[in-house]
Amino acid sequence: MKKSIWHFCSLLLFMPLFLAGCSDRRSEPSSYEAVNTLDGIWIEVKEETVTPTGLEIVFHNTTDRDDYFYGAWYALEVYSKGKWLKVNPLPDVEWSQEDWDRRVYTQEKLERFGNGRTEWSGYLPNEMGYDWEWYYGALPRGKYRIVIYLLSDFDKPIQETSPRYYLAANFGIE
Repeated sequence: MKKSIWHFCSLLLFMPLFLAGCSDRRSEPSSYEAVNTLDGIWIEVKEETVTPTGLEIVFHNTTDRDDYFYGAWYALEVYSKGKWLKVNPLPDVEWSQEDWDRRVYTQEKLERFGNGRTEWSGYLPNEMGYDWEWYYGALPRGKYRIVIYLLSDFDKPIQETSPRYYLAANFGIE
């Protein structure tokens, strides 16, 4: 009987540590409540390009404005229990702006600059590809969205406080 009590108490003591180690990487709620708020500007995922480690998106702009631009930044979120949650990066991933920029590409960027150039940002409309295996790993089955942001030339000089216009596009991993 004493051994059973000891095993039960040990289980209670170590269970939180075990569960913390087994938790998935999607815990925090999304911080992007206002997405797709620009009339006539949106992004969509090219469904045929979706894999667990990347995808391509297409920017659409049916407005007269051509002053929006974007960089390499993006975030991934997963839909779970009725809400969007952040997909956290892999543990111990080394992050640098150069790594980030090198793994985001457009066909124009590849043709014009080749792989690895970091001093690029694109203007709408365009297509963009994302390879996130190095940062997020391969995503399991689920409903996801990619979130990017746009800035405007009207807001130059660009500063941390410049308005950001977030765009999101949903996709699924089967």
